[in-house]
Amino acid sequence: ARSSAYLVTEALLPGVIVVSVQALVVTVIGQFALQLPFGKLVGLLGLMLVAGLAFVAVNHALVAWFGGAGRLVALGLTVLSLASAITAAEPALFGVLRVFSPLTPALDATRALLTESTGVATNLFLMIAWLIAGVAASAIAIVRNRTTGIAALVAEHGIAT
Repeated sequence: ARSSAYLVTEALLPGVIVVSVQALVVTVIGQFALQLPFGKLVGLLGLMLVAGLAFVAVNHALVAWFGGAGRLVALGLTVLSLASAITAAEPALFGVLRVFSPLTPALDATRALLTESTGVATNLFLMIAWLIAGVAASAIAIVRNRTTGIAALVAEHGIAT
């Protein structure tokens, strides 16, 4: 009986809480390790929050659409992003697939923020696009599942429409 928007919010809320705490922890660790000026510290916290929210939304959408295989895809995207961020010795295919990971703009934005190079705004917009796409895909999956459930109920009980 609840709205699809409510169900999307309810599904995403636990992940949002977890990544919010993680963003704060990562920012505090970053402050201790790097002694960032206040402006960069706030920027880092904002980037970590948006990155976490985007990943939660995309992860939820993948699981809503593909079940357990969606979790595997999310894990693969994480490994892909981290491998390409840690070393330049990854296979060429990783470089091609890197753009399909919501973590890529997060890593690029963080690197740009900390090194004072360009690209923070562009990568922030990319993270926001991933966030919007993830929420939209989650909402569509929930609506699809609800519609399928109603259609199956109608067919099961022979209710004329």
